[in-house]
Amino acid sequence: MEQLEQRGAIPSATGTRLLEVSDLQVEFRLRTGVVHAVAGLSYSLDRGETLAIVGESGSGKSVAAHAVLGVLTSPPAFVTGGTVLLQGRNLLTMSEPERRRLRGDDIAMVAQNASLNPVFSVGWQIAELFRVHRGMFARDAMKRAAELMDRVGIPSARQRVDDYPHQFSGGMRQRVGIAMAMALEPAVLIADEPTTALDVTVQAQIMALLAEMQEQTGMGLILITHDLGLVSEAADRLAVMYAGRECETGSVEEVFRKPGHPYTRGLMRSIPHMDRKQTRLEPIGGSPPDLMNVPPGCPFHPRCPIAQERCRTDALESHEIGSGRMSSCHRVHEMWDDVNDN
Repeated sequence: MEQLEQRGAIPSATGTRLLEVSDLQVEFRLRTGVVHAVAGLSYSLDRGETLAIVGESGSGKSVAAHAVLGVLTSPPAFVTGGTVLLQGRNLLTMSEPERRRLRGDDIAMVAQNASLNPVFSVGWQIAELFRVHRGMFARDAMKRAAELMDRVGIPSARQRVDDYPHQFSGGMRQRVGIAMAMALEPAVLIADEPTTALDVTVQAQIMALLAEMQEQTGMGLILITHDLGLVSEAADRLAVMYAGRECETGSVEEVFRKPGHPYTRGLMRSIPHMDRKQTRLEPIGGSPPDLMNVPPGCPFHPRCPIAQERCRTDALESHEIGSGRMSSCHRVHEMWDDVNDN
């Protein structure tokens, strides 16, 4: 993680901004109460850029991604606020038919577990994208499907295009899902734990393929992951989520070298480092908050080792802590001073 390189976004004659999410809010209305799953998330994505979104399970990462794509099930999920601008168009105010036309071509997603239709062959399902969106003949579309399956590392791809999902392992189905998401070369690709079911060799192949697509097409990539090692290798910028909102954003290099929030610092300390002698890891104490009853002030304060009274009472605010860096910690500068003193 120590050798971090920041890759610049590819410039565009029409501007670099692909996606802008502002104050996104999502809640689940259940019989037992309202779950505030996303509570004011904001981030942006530029052309050719990789933005990693990290955080514990339940922090709202995947819910926010599904809200951006417009595939949340309503009820019980409701988007209650915010804007999602995809190349200037607000996805949240579009009709479902309008959003459906954009999915695949302009924005696509690789889900944690590839959802494939069990009654159609995997080749047919990939080829359907080319038939519907590109108007290809069936034979040409199937040929493209086989090429994509080969690119994502499925052995004997041309012989397996007629196989059904149940004939593939979980890792192979994940590769098929990646092939489907990449098929139409979308402007924005959301990858939700795209390499979880894959071994490290295939993981490297998939990430190299995504990087190749970005170089060729300027695709923007949102990488949702728990793997901070993967983040350090593949991402340009990082957004750390806690209790449904971002607690810190900035370049990967800066956030890794000098975390601007106690939660981020806790995440960094809870993973092994090859360059340090460690007898044991340092887990973050306590548990994430109940999103039906988020505590006032900073939601991390019950677990925070430097929390003060204002952290328990003062409304959460984003503080600019450098060029392109934000932190929601009231004590970020004091935290940095403590580190420097030690």
